[in-house]
Amino acid sequence: MGLYEKALRDRRAELPNSGFGLFDRALARREQSGVAGAVPATAFPPPEAVSEAFPFSAEDIHELALELRRQSAGVDELLAAFARISEALPLDCLALLIPEEQGTRIAASLGFRLVARACSDCLLEELARAACEDPENPSTRRLLGSLLYAPEGLRIRGFVVRDSEGLPKALWVYADTRLDASSTAVCAAFDELFAADGRSPAAPPTRQEILDAERAATKLARASGHAAVFLFELGDFIDRLDRRVPGLERAAVEACLRTAAERVLKNAGAAFCLSEERLAACFYATTPLDAELALAQFRKSLKKLLPFLSIAELPAGKAIGLDLAYEGAKALLARFLA
Repeated sequence: MGLYEKALRDRRAELPNSGFGLFDRALARREQSGVAGAVPATAFPPPEAVSEAFPFSAEDIHELALELRRQSAGVDELLAAFARISEALPLDCLALLIPEEQGTRIAASLGFRLVARACSDCLLEELARAACEDPENPSTRRLLGSLLYAPEGLRIRGFVVRDSEGLPKALWVYADTRLDASSTAVCAAFDELFAADGRSPAAPPTRQEILDAERAATKLARASGHAAVFLFELGDFIDRLDRRVPGLERAAVEACLRTAAERVLKNAGAAFCLSEERLAACFYATTPLDAELALAQFRKSLKKLLPFLSIAELPAGKAIGLDLAYEGAKALLARFLA
């Protein structure tokens, strides 16, 4: 049950604390105006037919921004912000775009019709520059049109989140016909809201190249030393998450897990996304390792870096310990990852 629905239920039940929260105030304004519910995400009335303003005030949006700032920062903070904003605010369209090595990928979206989930010909920096200068420029709409479709007449708005070096780490794209009838303060409050999720100075999560078992084994093999290798099946985990948080893209979840694994391992290992939604990670050492103990410690560290995604319980994974000097270590590793 979303918080908006909870507010409605509590008001109807006449609970003692109902009527005082952000959602209750918005609900009261909607009831006073005679509006029964939000405009469906797929229905876009002509701009001239829209007279209703957005049903939240600038103060309400400011409260939500403060809430986002209090959330635990992690590798998955952008996805956490999308989940919270999409639940709290009934925007017609909302999308989160992140960079990939060779272009731009949609990390999450609701309301927009997707043209493609990723575009190798369009860099996020190029999109961000266009969105900042003039989101309604025809050339900007053409750039966004390689990923998202929005009907003519629907005003597109954007906000760029930057990393510590000033480079774009994410682009928020949103649209709602009711914003055109809203005050300047309400529209400006959205900038504060989308800026609230950029607390971490780190670069955004990346999935990088998808490897098969043989190539991953080649990259992970070494001439000497020992290793604990972990394999996680992500399909069921992403399914559980999708049921709880609509709109997240599966590839973006994979990217968060791979990036978190890489940050846990630092210079002592490597992590790769494998085909069929799997994650491989390897921890190197100079002495033999207890692979199961290393796996338990690795999962614990992953959960700390993924406070939002951990709501769906990370996959258990499996582990194998290897003496990398063993002649058949690479073949054994390939079989384990297959």
